[in-house]
Amino acid sequence: TDAIQTALDEIFNIGGGVVFVPAGTYKTSKPLIVRTNTLLEGTGVASKIVQSVNYNGPGDVIHIGYGYSWNQNGQEFDPASNNDATMADLLNNDFSKLTTVNAGAKNLYLQGYINGNRPGQGLLFMNALNCFCEYIWSDNLLTPVVIGNDSPGWQAACANTSVSHVYQVSCDPTTDGTDAG
Repeated sequence: TDAIQTALDEIFNIGGGVVFVPAGTYKTSKPLIVRTNTLLEGTGVASKIVQSVNYNGPGDVIHIGYGYSWNQNGQEFDPASNNDATMADLLNNDFSKLTTVNAGAKNLYLQGYINGNRPGQGLLFMNALNCFCEYIWSDNLLTPVVIGNDSPGWQAACANTSVSHVYQVSCDPTTDGTDAG
């Protein structure tokens, strides 16, 4: 986790670029945060990012953007500090609360780990503008991709976000919750 996140942060700090994930299996212990002008790119199904047994997060494998529930360091926010972009903000051309612009993920296989917990999302867009994902395989995750957040008070609206070629490989409905599938 730290090695991939460090690479993502370093690319962001120099103004942007690509973090390449070669073929292999990479275990993460918390969501990877992809920020402005950064692309996380693999080789397709051979570049597998898997939640480890000691995963400590909301269930998401990758965040493009950050906001109410998680900050740019993958740490939990104080719920009282909610300053996510709302649809009303975006409709009024107020983009001041968007945290990530021109970022993406492509050619990655994302796999969840479930140990009595409800499976999470493969990729979560939060407060993102002009961001994308393509060729994402999702295995053992409830939802391959989520844009924004529909939980009350957690709006995390996004604008001009595109998703293409997303594949739900499987999700084990026998683990906590009948909604997985």
